[in-house]
Amino acid sequence: MPYKPLVALSLSALLCCSLQAAEQAPIGIAAVTLDQATYDFDTAEQHGIRVRVLARELPRSFAMAFLPDGDLLISERGGNLRLLRDATGSNPILEDEPVAGVPALDPPYRNGGLHDLALHPDFASNGWLYFTYNKGEDVAEGQQRRSAVTLMRGRYADGQLSEVEELFSGDYGSTSGSRIVFAQDGTLYMTTGAPFGNEAQELDNVYGKVLRLNDDGSIPADNPFVGRADAHPAIFSLGHRDQLGLTEHPATGAILSVEHGPNGGDEVNLIQPGHNFGWPTVSFGRNYDGSPVADGMVAE
Repeated sequence: MPYKPLVALSLSALLCCSLQAAEQAPIGIAAVTLDQATYDFDTAEQHGIRVRVLARELPRSFAMAFLPDGDLLISERGGNLRLLRDATGSNPILEDEPVAGVPALDPPYRNGGLHDLALHPDFASNGWLYFTYNKGEDVAEGQQRRSAVTLMRGRYADGQLSEVEELFSGDYGSTSGSRIVFAQDGTLYMTTGAPFGNEAQELDNVYGKVLRLNDDGSIPADNPFVGRADAHPAIFSLGHRDQLGLTEHPATGAILSVEHGPNGGDEVNLIQPGHNFGWPTVSFGRNYDGSPVADGMVAE
């Protein structure tokens, strides 16, 4: 009978595979412990890079804002605002207590709370610190809590915020991270995410967009969709997935956004008024199961 040896061989192969699976090394890159004061390394583009560790034990650090006196404000995503004194000096010290005055998120949840930071261009005289904040929806126990992406500001002085006020807020939905930067004309650009669904292509909401606001939260009169009944007037560009980088070119004033794709398809975009950057109808990325996200890779 040929069946017994075949069964034995199959069981042996199964046992071998099981043992190999049990001995498989962990997937991914192991976390690095920064136990030295400085690190020197080279890259293909630049040699002799020295990295100096200024502070440790900052959970989910998300954004930084350097103050005129050399101190540094650090946001912990969804949590606290921290102060690193003498960040540009020889003896940086992280304050034990968070900066007072940031709105509390109770109870905390995955994507809620504090995100990005930006100083007003005239911070030295007015003290305004701007920050984005995912405001939590009031829900009954057991219901999923949604967020509303929100722009806030407060006057910063002596390690605390005062006169905190809400300048702008979107509708409640499935928000992601947000970034802000002031432009040379004094307006503020603000990113919002829409990694799932078609919100990024819809002009009646602020998600999956780059928004442009005045420093008091009002809408600039020259925004590209002002006056259209079918569009939110704060929208400056649309078709964005999950934007987690935003900066202004110091020489040209151009606004550049870094956009995370799903599985590939990351982008650096030059933000232009009224432009549609394609997500989710156009993307180089794929879904996490490997299937294509979009029908095409080039926007019209």
